[in-house]
Amino acid sequence: MPTPHTTESPSVDRRTFLAGLSGAVAGGAVASQFQTTARAQATASPAANAIAYIVDGMGQTQISAARYLNAYKTAPERFPLNVSPAETPTGFDAFSSRGSMTTFPDDPYETTTDSAAAATAFASGVKTYNGAIGGVRTSGGGFQRVGTVLERASAQGYATGLITTTEATHATPAAFAAHVEDRGNQTEIARQYIEDTQPDVILGGQRRDFEADASNGGTLVDAARDNGYTIAETAAELDAVDDPPVLGLFSQESHLDYYLDRKNDPENTQPSLDAMVDAGVDLLSSAGDPDKGFFLLVESGRVDHAGHANYPAQVAEQYEATQVAGQLVEYAETTAEPTFLVSTGDHECGGLTLGRDSPYEVEYDVLAAQKATTSRLRDLLAGVRSADELESIVAAHTGITALTDREVAKLRDAPGSISTILAERAGIAFTTDGHTGTDVPVFAHGPNAARFDAARDNTAVADALAAALGVSL
Repeated sequence: MPTPHTTESPSVDRRTFLAGLSGAVAGGAVASQFQTTARAQATASPAANAIAYIVDGMGQTQISAARYLNAYKTAPERFPLNVSPAETPTGFDAFSSRGSMTTFPDDPYETTTDSAAAATAFASGVKTYNGAIGGVRTSGGGFQRVGTVLERASAQGYATGLITTTEATHATPAAFAAHVEDRGNQTEIARQYIEDTQPDVILGGQRRDFEADASNGGTLVDAARDNGYTIAETAAELDAVDDPPVLGLFSQESHLDYYLDRKNDPENTQPSLDAMVDAGVDLLSSAGDPDKGFFLLVESGRVDHAGHANYPAQVAEQYEATQVAGQLVEYAETTAEPTFLVSTGDHECGGLTLGRDSPYEVEYDVLAAQKATTSRLRDLLAGVRSADELESIVAAHTGITALTDREVAKLRDAPGSISTILAERAGIAFTTDGHTGTDVPVFAHGPNAARFDAARDNTAVADALAAALGVSL
């Protein structure tokens, strides 16, 4: 077991640490319960497939916001009385088990996690410092790699895949298939994907990282082709791929566009998250050892980015993520092979609130009418001075048909202020432009899902995935 990130305490086993923490908080009975759960997990019945679905930045409020938006879009004449899960269920309601999850890192300076530390916990079952990908800080100040469930699964003949709406080398997917001291070293992460880990499916953004030099000459894209990868750069090209492996890079720089911009911009050629998931499970089902199944990491990553930016479109981003949650449960229930599915957020982001002072009203019609994010609207509004033209652009992309003089003045000076205008009109607010340290919901479905009918730590995700596939971390 790697040494935890500390320069003062001796190395301790992670499960021993968690049991001790539980005992300190609630006595020996709680510690005993955690130890019993760990033993039960070690003997869990394996599944054929395991899927981890991480919604970066998702907390309970984001889930609630998407629930309300879904109910409004489904039957506005019944809203809000149709918000009940019994009348208008969402994708997360389809999971058979649900609980809560702690997210803290092993960091001497920060108690709120970043995506790198959280994803390392999900992938390897160890706590680490913020910024670390697939490793821990040793007592001597060095960096020690830790094995991941994706690597262990691949070694046992399982097909493996990474799907994300962020950069393909961003923190969450990277922690499952790479090892670097600093999450910012994304060209090295790309190199490790192509030259070392070689997942059968890699779908995400930022082709630039893969245009770096490969170890044996040429670029990493060239090396991927030499290794048999089909390269896809558009939704149509991905749809045409018949066999793995595939490297799908759907932006030259940065992440895939936000959900609303991908959906409503007629010139956008990027695939939707649900299309990437469909392609991923189809391709992985035909890859690897025929006697084995697959491991797949799926990330809806831009809920987090919308939270950082305080974009009201975070609600729409979560709406897409919630739809995909239902898609994954449907796959797990209809495929012939037993499939374990676990979904959670690595942390909440933005401190979203549903309600803004008083009256206690959120205008979901405003959120439902939005067709573009601030990211796109800012570009469309830049340099526009005419009040009529400003109103025309805003109306076309948000449904707001009458701007106040104050709103027009704000948009002339700062087009990005459309975020504030939309939030005020909708009656929502954000409390921070960073992560928050709240517990996050966790959902599970399939074999042994009931282990998540309780409060768990984020390292339990790695335990569950490894147990499902019958591999050891």
